[in-house]
Amino acid sequence: MIRIIFDWPCSHGSVCSDMFIVEMKKHGKDLIVDGARRAKPRVLFWLLLAIRTIFKSKKEDIIVTWLDTLGVFCYWVGKLTNRKRKILALNILLKEKTTFKNRLWKTLYNIAIDDYNFYFTYTSKWQKWNTYPRAFYLQDTYVDRDALFVTYKDCGKTVFVGGWNGRDWPLAIQVAKRLPSADFYFVCPPMVEKLLEDKTNNIHVGYALPRKEYLKTLAECSIVFLPLDTNAPAGLIVLYEAAMKCKALVMTENDVSKDYLVNQSLGLLVTKNDVDDAVEKLETLLDNEQKRESMSKELQSYIMEIGSFPNYCKTLNGILDIVIQKELV
Repeated sequence: MIRIIFDWPCSHGSVCSDMFIVEMKKHGKDLIVDGARRAKPRVLFWLLLAIRTIFKSKKEDIIVTWLDTLGVFCYWVGKLTNRKRKILALNILLKEKTTFKNRLWKTLYNIAIDDYNFYFTYTSKWQKWNTYPRAFYLQDTYVDRDALFVTYKDCGKTVFVGGWNGRDWPLAIQVAKRLPSADFYFVCPPMVEKLLEDKTNNIHVGYALPRKEYLKTLAECSIVFLPLDTNAPAGLIVLYEAAMKCKALVMTENDVSKDYLVNQSLGLLVTKNDVDDAVEKLETLLDNEQKRESMSKELQSYIMEIGSFPNYCKTLNGILDIVIQKELV
């Protein structure tokens, strides 16, 4: 049996369990889905969910985790309790920053990755994982019943900057200050507040907004700017949201973004940590409404094609077929 585990209740409105069940049924796969409401501390939440998952599963089951961290927790619970399972962790991420916590996580991840019973997917062909025998390329998908694809609407010289992990907020602030004729709408975590103490009048800020308000803010801007400070997968949800809302996109170039923005008709890539390059690329779009419209429509069409949930499940099904054939070691 295949068990798909989410780090939220299965009734959550984003990636819905029933959609997985229906889509994977088309490929002859019967699923058991499970999840739990997120709680703090997160480490304890992941641990308890992993324990429940391992103890409810059988030796012949395959455990698929939507969150890679949960997959690593399941691996360690199984290893320490002598309950080996085949585990497939979706969208593997390794912490890059050299903090003690990240070094510890990286050690736990690397031991799991080297185990013959641990499989994982990655989101970019440019990542190092393509040489790993138990790694599979699986481009991300975006499923949200509340966030439908919409037609193009220009909103003047307005720029949305939002998200949580891997954002280069200091650079975003510098860029906004260099472009006083444009309005920048930041939706950011509270920790950014100190950086914005001397913000200019063209920077408008919302901290940890509710999801509907967050999407409304994005929809009311012409351009989505994604400045990243990491080479790890980050910003993909916002990339998909930009496409769904038919917005022009400017994004930091890294191993993941260049796998999605494969040419300049889809979006503009900027050099990491380069304020001048970001200002230049944004000016190009701010001064050209026709280019914004063309790019927005191209990106939306492209993401609808490559990022559709049926395509995602089709690829995932092929991966599961391979994992099913492997023996538990």
